[in-house]
Amino acid sequence: MAHPELEPILEILRQTAERMLIDNGEFYPFAAALHRDGKLALLDTEPSIETQDVPILLEALERGLRESVSRGECRAVGVCVDSFLTLPGSADPIDALRIEIEHETGEGFSIYYPYEGAGSPTLALGVPRVFTKDTSYFVSRA
Repeated sequence: MAHPELEPILEILRQTAERMLIDNGEFYPFAAALHRDGKLALLDTEPSIETQDVPILLEALERGLRESVSRGECRAVGVCVDSFLTLPGSADPIDALRIEIEHETGEGFSIYYPYEGAGSPTLALGVPRVFTKDTSYFVSRA
């Protein structure tokens, strides 16, 4: 991690997803934000959204994060999605947590944690794959 404020976002998202995978075998997208006052908050979609359609839930989360960032309320944000990853040398995708984190300095990362054993206390996360990404929440307002 480049900026130290990204680490708590990554950890709360990973730990929460891991707990949901053990307890439920799956999860819907959720997010986290590091606010200006230093408080870390987990976020999900508004109670008014009564759908289980992952793209709609993800869009609502992303919209909410963008609004918070545009109001200057956050220093860092992240989103976690139950996803898939295709490893080099394999044609078959495997289950993976996808965590995207961004900092107001312009640093952004996509981290994929392959996993096995959802729905069981023996859930195992594999070696994370980390990719840099362009920021989509903290964009220049120039």
